Formats: sequence, C-alpha cells, structure tokens
Amino acid sequence: MLDAWGSRKDRASRALFGRLTYAYKSRYLFEFNMRYDGHSRFKREHRWGTFPSVSAGWRVSEESFMESTRGWLNDLKLRLSWGINGNYGGDSVGDYEYQGVYNAAKYPLGGKVNEGLAQTEINNPLLSGEKSDIRNIGIDARFLKNRLTLELDAYYKLTDGILCRISIPGSAGSKTPPRMNLAEVTNKGFDVMLGWSDRIGEFNYSVSGNLGYAANVVSHYKGPLKQGWVEENGESVWKTNLGDVSQGGDQRVIEERRINEWFLRTGYRGNETYYGSDGTVNPGGGPHDGMIRTEADMKWAKDMVAAGYTFDGFNATTVGARNGLYYGDYLYADNNGDKIYGNDNDRILLDAASMPRYSFGFQLQSEWKGIDLSLTLAGAADFKLFFREHGYNSTLLQFSQSLSRNVAENHYFYDPDNPNDPRTNINAKYPRLTQNTQNSSIRNSSDYYLFKGDYLKVKNITLGYTLPKKLTSKINAEKIRLYVSGENLLTFTSFPGVDPEQGSQPRYQPVRHYAIGLNVSF
Repeated sequence: MLDAWGSRKDRASRALFGRLTYAYKSRYLFEFNMRYDGHSRFKREHRWGTFPSVSAGWRVSEESFMESTRGWLNDLKLRLSWGINGNYGGDSVGDYEYQGVYNAAKYPLGGKVNEGLAQTEINNPLLSGEKSDIRNIGIDARFLKNRLTLELDAYYKLTDGILCRISIPGSAGSKTPPRMNLAEVTNKGFDVMLGWSDRIGEFNYSVSGNLGYAANVVSHYKGPLKQGWVEENGESVWKTNLGDVSQGGDQRVIEERRINEWFLRTGYRGNETYYGSDGTVNPGGGPHDGMIRTEADMKWAKDMVAAGYTFDGFNATTVGARNGLYYGDYLYADNNGDKIYGNDNDRILLDAASMPRYSFGFQLQSEWKGIDLSLTLAGAADFKLFFREHGYNSTLLQFSQSLSRNVAENHYFYDPDNPNDPRTNINAKYPRLTQNTQNSSIRNSSDYYLFKGDYLKVKNITLGYTLPKKLTSKINAEKIRLYVSGENLLTFTSFPGVDPEQGSQPRYQPVRHYAIGLNVSF
C-alpha cells in the first residue's frame, strides 16, 4: 500500500417550535412564535439559540368610531411585527471550526528533516450562529367600494454576529485565521403597492404598481476605513488601514459603507487648457475624457512627467512609446494627491454596488366580451455593474479571443509618423488595440467600465379569447379559451451587456418565449 486517506463528518440540526394565535371579533389579531434551534457546527455550549417572534394586527375600520368613514373606507388594518431569526453561516462555514486542525508537517532538527504535526487553522471555540432582529410596520387599506387598494410596509433588519474570518499578522505563520461572529449589517427599506380595479359597462380592468426600496450598510466589521496624509520625520506620508479593516478587491466590505461597494480608480477628467498663464503645466488641464487623443494631449502628458508627476507605471521613456502610455490610452485620476495618477492609493469608494436599491413593477388585467389582456412589467434601479468583456468592449487582442464589431469599427487609431493614415480615428468610442496588458487602458480596473444597471422589462403579455357559453355548451364544455403569450419580450436599459437582471456575467441567456395555447374545462 502506497497511500491511504479518507474523510468523514457528521452534521445535524434540531429544532423545537410552537405557535400561539388569537383573534377577537376579527378586529384584534395576535400571533406568537418560538423556536429553539441547535446545530452541530458549533461547540455544545454555543450551538443552541432561542428565536422568538410576535405579530399583532388591528382592523381599525371595524371600530365604532370609524362609522363615519364607511362610505369611502372599506377596510383599514395596521400591522406590527418583531422577531429574531437564526442562521448557521451557509456552506462556507466548516463543520468543525470550533476545533483545532493539525496536518502533517516537516521540520529540521538534528541536521535532518523530521515529520511532525503543525496547526494549520486557528480554531474558535466561541463560535455561534448569526442572528437577525427584524421589525416591521404595515398598513393594508381598501377604499371606494374596494376599487382602490393600498399595501405599505416599512422594515428594519439588524443582522448581528455574521461569521467572518479575521486578519492575522504574518508572524502567526501560514495558518488559516479563525472565524468569528464579527460583522453586523443593517437593512432598512419599504415596499408599497397601489392598485385600482373597476368595471365600465362590459369592460373589466385592474391595474397595480409596486415599489420597493432596500438600503444596506455594514454597521460593524473591523473598524472604519481611515486613510490620509500624516507627518512622519518631517515628511508627509500617505497612510491607510484598508487591508486591516476590509476584505475584497474591486468590491469591498467596509464598515459604515454599502455591502460590496465598488472600490475603483476613477477616470481622469481635464479641461484641456494644458498650461497655466505662467506657462507651467496644469495638472487639471489634460484631456477632457482622460484619453490621450491628440498630439497636444501627449505633449501635456510628457510635460507632466518632466514636472515630477507620474502616470502609474510609466516614466519619461515609456510615455509616448507604443509599449507604454500611448495615443488611445486612458489616464486615471490622482485622487489622493500624491502626484501619481492611477496607483492603488487612488482607488475610492463610489457609493455604488451591484445590488439594486430600488425594485418596481406594474401589472394590468383586463377583459371585454371574452377578450382578455394581461401585462407585467418589472425593473430595478440604483446599481452599477462592471463590464469589460472580450467580444464586446475589450480592446485586448489575445489568441483564440474574438474582437467585437463594436471595437473593430470604432477603436482609436492615430500614427504620429503618418497623421494622414486613412485608418485615423481620434474621436473613437473605444481605446486603441493592444496585444498585452501593460497599457493604462486595460490593465487596471476603473470606473471607465462601470455601467448603470437600471432596467425595465416587459416580462409577459398575454392575449386570450374565451368562447361564448352558447358555443361551448354544445360540446358539454364549461369553458374554452384560446390564448397567445410572450415572455421576456423587451428590456429597456443603457447597460451594454447581456442582461442586467442577472449581473455582468449572466449564467444563461435570457430566453424570449412565445406560446399559443388552448384551455378546455368540462
């Protein structure tokens, strides 16, 4: 036998729950729930949690003092609820992280290499489940003989003890840091639905619209982000605690900010004055959209370097070189003021994330003399997606990778040695083509490739016709309905990718679906 290995694990959960409900004259409503849950993922002393919830409703419209509103107010109910839910961390949390883990390791002793054991993961015996405190207040109302309906909910949710791995110093060795009940996220928002239904002669119809708002903030994590210039030994030094208080890359989890907020370089924006009244180079006088398009733009860039400014990674010999910062390349902003344009210290939080803050929809139902029509719209807003893809807007040429028609027909080209080249296109939408990642246009993530994801979709349209009963009765059928429908018919969005609802990299193409059907009931 050369090798033998295997693994085995146990996972179990157990829950006890109960419910108490009470209603008095359909006017006062009350419900109480209690759960007692346990999970083997945590040590015996910390694996159980108690999760209560309570809700109450009051049908105000049934009270005697509401008698004068009967003519226009058909129903009014107030709702309150509060509860605590538990979460055991999902599949990302291991089953034995409260125990220490050791693996085989080699170490030198006595002039030879010996076999031994070394701790590879720091355990935390105090791990416990996450908890969410949820509070809700709502109103349900119907007016004008039930033709007008209103549903309104406002909520507040605080999730505490979120399981995260902490950062440990390099002096601790190559160990996996412990997971702790560390983070706290606050969610708050509202949902509102307004509807109207009525009948005009033989025409029946109903319309409704809904709007939701959800804002999240990492209310506690590893401390707030602190960065700026400090004096050390008589010199100004840029200091940041980004690596100690956050995690992520282009999207970061940082205390007091949105979850996975975009953390990117931003494009340079100049006023194209190039030089000051005294003839010195003007740092704010570069190209208006950040792309080096003209010889005046390039001269300004070279004079900036000569004046002591730096474009990240490029020096006096590479600014103006084809394999360096060249015509058709983008510049990044110097957001921290260190005279280096586009380094890591120029990344900033953009108050934008890939999760929408707003969601909305519209529904229509109508019927006239057996003809029915329904329409459903849905959308979302206030979110941004990073989209830089081969085959669409990436100008990087790589083996086996296609070049989109967009880029092929509208990329930057200018040859200063042959300004009359017919291929010249200094007003192009996309930067120049390159065969490596060393130019500033594509090598770093920036807001040049950050797009609004707002969208509105025509989710469904259905048109149907129900045959008159005098015809269906001849074949002993109760109802015969013919219909035609379409799904995912239209999407209104400025996002250049496939489907903003699925994100910048959709798992599958949205399918536009048509159907013709017949429903027969006897």
